Amino acid sequence: MDTVNPDAKLQDEKAGDSLIYGIEDVPPWPSCIGLAVQQFLYCVGSLALWPVMLMPLICYEDSQNDEEYRTIIAGSTFLAAGITTFLQSTFGVRLPTLQGHSISYLVAMMSVLDSDIWKCPNEIVLRSSTPNACNYTGPILPELGVLGDGSNSSNAIKWYAENDGSCKTNKEVWMARMSMIQGSIIVCGIIQAIIGATGIVGIFIKYIGPLTIAPTMAMVTYSLRDLVIGLCEVHWGVAGITFAVFFIFAILMEKTAIRLPQYSLAKKRITLAEERYPIFALFSVLAALIIGLVVNFIIASATGSDSISNTMNQINSVPWFSIQYPFQQGWPTFSAPGILGLMIAIIPTTVEAIGHYVTTATVCHVQSPPTHAMNRGILFQGMGSVLYGILGVGSGTTTWTTNSVVICASKAASRRIVQIASLIMVVVSCFTKSLSIFALMPEPVIGGLILGMVGTILSIGVASLKHVDMTKNRNITVFGISMFTAFVIPEFFTRNPDAIDLGSEQLTGTVSILLRSPMLIAASSGFILDNLSPGTKQERGLATYYGVAGEINGRADDRVYNLQYSSKCPGADQLPFCSTYKPKSCIKSC
Repeated sequence: MDTVNPDAKLQDEKAGDSLIYGIEDVPPWPSCIGLAVQQFLYCVGSLALWPVMLMPLICYEDSQNDEEYRTIIAGSTFLAAGITTFLQSTFGVRLPTLQGHSISYLVAMMSVLDSDIWKCPNEIVLRSSTPNACNYTGPILPELGVLGDGSNSSNAIKWYAENDGSCKTNKEVWMARMSMIQGSIIVCGIIQAIIGATGIVGIFIKYIGPLTIAPTMAMVTYSLRDLVIGLCEVHWGVAGITFAVFFIFAILMEKTAIRLPQYSLAKKRITLAEERYPIFALFSVLAALIIGLVVNFIIASATGSDSISNTMNQINSVPWFSIQYPFQQGWPTFSAPGILGLMIAIIPTTVEAIGHYVTTATVCHVQSPPTHAMNRGILFQGMGSVLYGILGVGSGTTTWTTNSVVICASKAASRRIVQIASLIMVVVSCFTKSLSIFALMPEPVIGGLILGMVGTILSIGVASLKHVDMTKNRNITVFGISMFTAFVIPEFFTRNPDAIDLGSEQLTGTVSILLRSPMLIAASSGFILDNLSPGTKQERGLATYYGVAGEINGRADDRVYNLQYSSKCPGADQLPFCSTYKPKSCIKSC
């Protein structure tokens, strides 16, 4: 085992709750693998939910290939999460953090796909009397009244009137949207990587405070309301039970710890462990998922629904193994409205990541990341989003703090544990059969889980207001206006899509997408009003919110964030993401 940093030990003693394994310790391999599996299980539910959340947005409809495409997206999600987690924990910010898909990108994507350009087209019926509909010139089956490839309606292909006037199959419809999303995410990832590589993050945090972050994060959850309703309304009873189990385990039984059975080599029998584990809080998501599935199975069996048999047939038809590869779902396309629409997510994911770095560092009993580590973290997060786009996940990546709960409970903050967990994700991405089980979960179960988990995003934003002096009329006004404009402006342009006309169809569509985004309006209003209105850093919350993560911490022992060979590279002191970087202001004062 590596030598534990004495400074970290001192911090642990002050905290009164020392870690069993510090961030640079290497636990024995049996313990390391077991703890890694636990980290994996804690995030597997969230990773498996992504295909189900994504596919309705890209106009995907059930077909005989339903399980195939869902499994492909699920496999790409696990593979991308595993690779980005390993890179971030090893070369990025070097904290034991997990990387996964971003809700902020999901919300931005919803605004883009709700525009006139990318709205889901209607299914059409082409008859022999209207052969020129949708500019279609192919064969028509008059006896069926639809276009098809067979002699009966069960084999007929569904056709859709695309927004550009063309006729397309459902596969062509959703792949066009997926290609646009892939290209947009790749561009956004490159931009975020540049932000980290050039050190712009340090400039950002001087002007973006809690009064910008709080309304932005609030609008992230508000924008998901239609998605959650659509999933839960399939069966509110199943969704309600799933949510209730999650709440009971995660909140009401958060501090309930029990002794687990273990095999004693000395006594050669099974005994109860001395330590108690908060197993209910640790596996609240997994428990809610399992119980929700059981309830859904019972209800489906009692009502005679054939959904279970259909799901089993779909799972059985999926091969056991498959390898995910780049551009598996087609080559990316680049659309100005799509790129600008998804660029909205760059700021919240960047700010969110910085906050998560500070939280994880606190849990690991080490100092908050210095600026060079945060720059490097954002650099690798941007590179991770590029990888997400290449693999066709349909989202950018961000840092998750769900594993912080596991670290607190297990008292194991070793970086090696998260690295092994990331390798497990990569291996699981190849087991198609297991992925199909996750990808074909019932919608009300997923809705109940999202209802419980997405609320944490809102709480993160609201919690940042504790750094702001909310007794000041300035701050109350800025926050209130930012929230209300985020409700009003997008709703107006949604109700009146023709209210803006800039002479160019593409420019008009792009601006319309931006104005329909509650997240962008909240962020813009909060940023502009907060920086225009007179106020001290203490009043605005900037003094304490970023105080623990500023340049001053670079003076302390931050070796856990340093790359081993970066200091030996020529010119490393000129790169903002290297530990030897010295900004001009520092050089003059040193």
